[in-house]
Amino acid sequence: PLDNTCLTCLVTFKRPVPSPDDVQDTPPQERYRHILSSRKPDEWDPCPQADLDGLKAKFPNAGHGAFPILDMYKVDMTAFNADKPIPDRRELIYYRLLKPIPKEDVNAHVVTHAFEADRNSLFMLGNHLGYGHDLGIAASLSYSFYVHVNAEEAVMEGDGWWIQEASWSRFSAGRGAMESRMWSPEGKHVATGYQDGIVLPMTAKPGRETKL
Repeated sequence: PLDNTCLTCLVTFKRPVPSPDDVQDTPPQERYRHILSSRKPDEWDPCPQADLDGLKAKFPNAGHGAFPILDMYKVDMTAFNADKPIPDRRELIYYRLLKPIPKEDVNAHVVTHAFEADRNSLFMLGNHLGYGHDLGIAASLSYSFYVHVNAEEAVMEGDGWWIQEASWSRFSAGRGAMESRMWSPEGKHVATGYQDGIVLPMTAKPGRETKL
């Protein structure tokens, strides 16, 4: 039995099969071309170690820190998001391997995508909600990661930059829903992560029971 469970994670597996059809949204490389074409991927600021407005203000340009496995840069979407409601806002993060992983170890590549998708996710939502300078609670409740292609297509080879496209479709009662779509350098939608988490400002008083 699972006593006092605070976090659940759902992972799906399947064997490779031929694909009779292939349907996906327009890649971010096209939808945000006017923004992405303004500079090279590694000319954007390094992905913050902790993406909270308050911490970024105190420690500007802190750099990558010790985040392992991946080299990551965050696209400045401030102007794009300025006049949009939160569900229509987007955050884009370029990422690629710091050092090669054997291409034969496809599971390691898939896990690396899932690892990247969870970085700073609830912190970024806190910023959009206006809690970036007084965030009190940010905690994952459940996390799912679905690979939409045969695993070999998730292998990261060469110097191409992958893109994480993050959005938040719903927030209520202190809980937020995040969708994180992972796009290959060629614009293929390879995987999607879904997260349900608690995000509250420091001044909030949930008044919850002591037991789950």
